[in-house]
Amino acid sequence: MDIENTVQEIMNSKKYRHLCYDTIKRVAEEESLKHKNHKEVIKAAKNKLHQIYSAFLVQYDTKMLFECIEKIKQGQPLENMCQQILSMHVSTSERLGVYDKLYKRIFSVTGQPSSIIDFACGLNPFSFPWMGLNAINYYAYDIDELLISAINEFFEAVGLEPKTAVQDVVLNTPGVYADVAFVFKFLPTIERQKLSYLDFLLRINAAFIIVSFPCTSIGGKNKGMSENYSRRMEDCLAGVFDILSCFTEGNEKFYIIKRG
Repeated sequence: MDIENTVQEIMNSKKYRHLCYDTIKRVAEEESLKHKNHKEVIKAAKNKLHQIYSAFLVQYDTKMLFECIEKIKQGQPLENMCQQILSMHVSTSERLGVYDKLYKRIFSVTGQPSSIIDFACGLNPFSFPWMGLNAINYYAYDIDELLISAINEFFEAVGLEPKTAVQDVVLNTPGVYADVAFVFKFLPTIERQKLSYLDFLLRINAAFIIVSFPCTSIGGKNKGMSENYSRRMEDCLAGVFDILSCFTEGNEKFYIIKRG
């Protein structure tokens, strides 16, 4: 089966045209091993991409996003514009009321970082005003080309050097060093792809890693998610990473970990 043709066919669809090529190729190759019929591979690949789509690709209003960034450039209040941007997606919207407290809590353990790496970042870089940091190296990775373009513009507007990339961090985990790495609500996505939490975490080159996962579903149902994820997380980390802090803010549980 011609994988390249399969990838191009998927990328020709409106939903996936801004998606990272490597992600589409990886998923297409995986599904081609399970299905012989071309149409079945396309269907299965799109289904798999949809499963990771909500975690990787934010459901934002592209026009409004760039309008907010333009208003930042024009001198409108930074926090007001960033609040509008962060409210465009469930995960960052849920953190709006706790971002200030969250970062104070994280940095009280890690110290104030001079570098951050944000994996599968989504809109999270737009929470920068609540970090209480000045000039830092902020590396942000996502598989959405439009989003990365927007983050680059935002970083330039707030005086940060754009250090971003459209990248499938599962396939190609960046080796750049950072004082702190954010892995917010990403491990459930790794799990859905039947990949190893531990393998991914071991590839991260950071002094401290902050991992989070949701305590309830998008619909607000508990389903024992916090207990289940906590158990799997702690089993995964045992003997390899030290858990420096574990706490809940809003609808999210956070672990601050460090290599043992």
